[in-house]
Amino acid sequence: EDMTAVCSPCHTTNEVPLIMMNGKGKLHQGGLVDVAPTILKVMGITKPKEMSGKSLIMNG
Repeated sequence: EDMTAVCSPCHTTNEVPLIMMNGKGKLHQGGLVDVAPTILKVMGITKPKEMSGKSLIMNG
């Protein structure tokens, strides 16, 4: 059966590994919605207000 018509990343239960190491900061648990805001933070780009996720990186 072709599942591509019913799959949506918004409703997945699959874990998405994200490994970032530099020895600074702390991480909190999040979801797929938080990956893009995390990458933007690492790049020094302000997250658009339309994004509902939050960075997985906490300062300190």
